[in-house]
Amino acid sequence: MTPTPLSPEIFVVEDDGDLAQSLQNMFALEGWPSVVFPSAEAFIDSLPVDRCGCVVLDVRLPGMSGLDLQSTLLALGIRLPTIVMTGQATVSDTIRAFQNGAFNVMEKPCEPLEFAESVRQAIAADLERQTAVDRQRRQLRELTEREREVLELLVQDHPTKQIARKLGLSSSTVEKHRAKIFTKVGVSSVVALTRIYLASGHDKIAGPHLRFKKPGTAPRRPDLSSIRTSSTPVQAPTAQILPHQQ
Repeated sequence: MTPTPLSPEIFVVEDDGDLAQSLQNMFALEGWPSVVFPSAEAFIDSLPVDRCGCVVLDVRLPGMSGLDLQSTLLALGIRLPTIVMTGQATVSDTIRAFQNGAFNVMEKPCEPLEFAESVRQAIAADLERQTAVDRQRRQLRELTEREREVLELLVQDHPTKQIARKLGLSSSTVEKHRAKIFTKVGVSSVVALTRIYLASGHDKIAGPHLRFKKPGTAPRRPDLSSIRTSSTPVQAPTAQILPHQQ
């Protein structure tokens, strides 16, 4: 059965074939469909755009590390919750994983019941997020014709004065429409607005502030030269680390 946008799926990024199979077996018992990628690069080549579920990844992978994959997903705007597995947990890796938005960090070998519960919570959180996104899409459809005109120019990164000239409005009127759009959709930035706009199936070209393809297509592999690596200084995370298994 082909998963739907609100049908959770687990994306496993793990080069250990035996461990990956064990995880898939456990997920199958829970009724969760899953797919395995042997490397971060393989996952990037098949990015799950506009999907619901979570990512389970290993810190140590051939080629790009799991932590660098996290950074790449953030840069691409992929918001799937991530559970990071590590066989040699270090403080710096754990801190960086949480800074990259990890839902949880677990030391291998993971206790099955605790691991399954962590995945269950991650899926529930993502379902809640996706439901909110769907609500915002409906709100987009409720915009007035003039607000939609302003919206389409906003997501193409046009400044207020240029939008005003194009639509024959004053700058203050454009700002009022912009404020109403933000309020109706429930966002506070053009970047967030653009993500929702593109996720809604619009195929207009977004401005340089967000380079995304329309839903259902995977972006080209990004230029990874700008992605920070593990040598980047980090600060202490605010999240709590689960106790390591003995």
